[in-house]
Amino acid sequence: MKKLLLLVLLLTISLTLTYGQATVSGWGRAIFVPVIVADESPQSISMVSWGPYGNRIGFTISGSSDNVGAQADVVYDNGGVGAGDQQKIWVKPIEMLTISVGRVFDDTLRGNASFVALNWLRYDSMIGDDLVFERIGAMGMQANVVVSVNPMDGLYIIAGFGRSVPGWSAATDLNLMNPVGDEIMMDMFKQGQYAVGYDIPGIGMIRAQFIGYPSATEDINGLINAAFKLTMFEGLLVDLGAKIPVDSDQAGGKLAEIDLYANYTMDTLAVHLAADIHLNEEIELVNTGDLGFGVALGVEYGLDGGLTLQADARYRNNVVVANPDDTDSIGGGLFAKWSYSNGIFGLGLEVSSTNFVYSAVKTDTTAMVIAIPVRLEFWF
Repeated sequence: MKKLLLLVLLLTISLTLTYGQATVSGWGRAIFVPVIVADESPQSISMVSWGPYGNRIGFTISGSSDNVGAQADVVYDNGGVGAGDQQKIWVKPIEMLTISVGRVFDDTLRGNASFVALNWLRYDSMIGDDLVFERIGAMGMQANVVVSVNPMDGLYIIAGFGRSVPGWSAATDLNLMNPVGDEIMMDMFKQGQYAVGYDIPGIGMIRAQFIGYPSATEDINGLINAAFKLTMFEGLLVDLGAKIPVDSDQAGGKLAEIDLYANYTMDTLAVHLAADIHLNEEIELVNTGDLGFGVALGVEYGLDGGLTLQADARYRNNVVVANPDDTDSIGGGLFAKWSYSNGIFGLGLEVSSTNFVYSAVKTDTTAMVIAIPVRLEFWF
């Protein structure tokens, strides 16, 4: 397997040099934590921001012409080789239409709140990716087919299929000739993702979508997601959105979620703000019907020599945090990172009232976790 991947990489580089049509790019991150401690003896771990995988070294092999292209992402996590986000073939039969098949994500309309601590060690129950508007391939369930239409400048109409329908997975490749069950095709459409967005010149982008999910009943289950991103003021971005479940009972009593991400940049200063509010109804054994909310603040200041100082503070109340003793989540950090032409080196200090992602080091639920992350990152 490794020899085959090496051969593919060498062949791709050869094609790039010969024809200029195929490319190889890369990105990776590793975080070494020499000290992480709570109520027990100090530990040392190696991980990435989102999990205990030791490191991430990823490569993207892609090639395209005006009408046809392909992309394959390969990742090396903690010594293992696997598939990354995208493995797809795309075709443009006409200028405004793109059809992609394989394992596909589309970030054209995505509304993230990824800043500061999200790129270091993430705390449990941390907001960030897809906070305001879900990408095509929502909740990590990639689409197998994405149809994207761009009929005019700034207007995007996108549909994704094959996200989570039983029998319609990467293994079956959406096998239309041998469907699993009589209603498999209808399930594909009911559990599809349908998004539209329009970039209003000089003002911002408005977008809306429906995301279908498997239903425990005969009723349609899904999420309505709408958002507006304001970009008309220099240096200021404000992205405000709402997520409304079609069936609150199947969503565990959630009536609606309101999300905000904003940032302001001026010279070498950047300030980030994110917030989420959860409106719930009372359902026995599920939740109390109380209001759930959280807020996050990040500040970055650039100095000479590629050095950036960062600070991050976050809070979420116990309604939206799965703590065993129903306590709130409080976290924060101070960081210094040095940026180079193709990478980053950084040092930090983080504290959290919850565990960091996949690094449970405390038995006392009231203890604070303290970590010193050392961050290495590359791209080309």
